[in-house]
Amino acid sequence: MTRGLKHELWQERICNYRNSGLNAQTWCQQNKLTLSSLHYWINKLNKESLESENSCKHEFVPITQVGIPMSPSAPIVIRYKNLSIEVFESCHLDTLRNVLEILNVYA
Repeated sequence: MTRGLKHELWQERICNYRNSGLNAQTWCQQNKLTLSSLHYWINKLNKESLESENSCKHEFVPITQVGIPMSPSAPIVIRYKNLSIEVFESCHLDTLRNVLEILNVYA
């Protein structure tokens, strides 16, 4: 299989995984793929995407507090375009890191 075809195949697989609503382990089991392969290709395609950019195109968005002060049980809400992510204090750091890493593939 050529490099281009392999990339296309994995881009399609990653898209299917993300649209499945399943966690990575379950999706991999159902599709007879290893979890390490899925993570490898997510990272590889993300890295290649970043390397192909000629200049830094990251956009910094100011964070402001709106309304009343947050209570300890209130989530942090991250909004980008039509996406909204609520992060609760109990969220495991690795989970948040994985979500942000995955989103970075689509940025």
